[in-house]
Amino acid sequence: MKTHIIVTALITVFALPTVALGASFTYSLIQGRTPAEAVSIIADQVDLLFGRVDTLEAQQASTTAELEQLKQENANLQAKTAAIASSTAKASAAEDRRSTCADFASRIGKIETSIKAPYVQQMTTLSAQIHTLAAQKNSASTTMDEAVQIKQQMQALQKQMSDLNDQMQQAMDANTDLQALIKQANNLLCA
Repeated sequence: MKTHIIVTALITVFALPTVALGASFTYSLIQGRTPAEAVSIIADQVDLLFGRVDTLEAQQASTTAELEQLKQENANLQAKTAAIASSTAKASAAEDRRSTCADFASRIGKIETSIKAPYVQQMTTLSAQIHTLAAQKNSASTTMDEAVQIKQQMQALQKQMSDLNDQMQQAMDANTDLQALIKQANNLLCA
């Protein structure tokens, strides 16, 4: 394809002007002009052709510069588009991660609540009993022996609460669903 374009350009630049100039020279001689006048006419026409060629070359240089500028602008726009696409992908991934972490937190919370419920109920009852005993112990009508007995009862109830708390933690540690969810959440770096 390039060869065809080059041949066409050469014919246009050299062959057509040569034929045209030869015809002009012959026509000038036929009109009765002297060979010197005919050569002068041809020289004027050659100067005119070179002027046109210079104009075409200047336009081609301008067009080439504009084309290079457009290519550079295109490259800049493609870079900006890629940056925006990357930023959008990162934001989307971060939003997906947040959504997944929120889902894990909800599921973990539900399982923990169901595991803790019976223990918390018992601990609430024990805590109320401890507060009742503390009020009795601090009562002005309580004797020293009664205060010692109340203190021992309170310590026993606190021990029961501590044991319940340990049992609750063991139940949570033993729940495979809960531990699997916690592990998955940790792998996603959910806080």
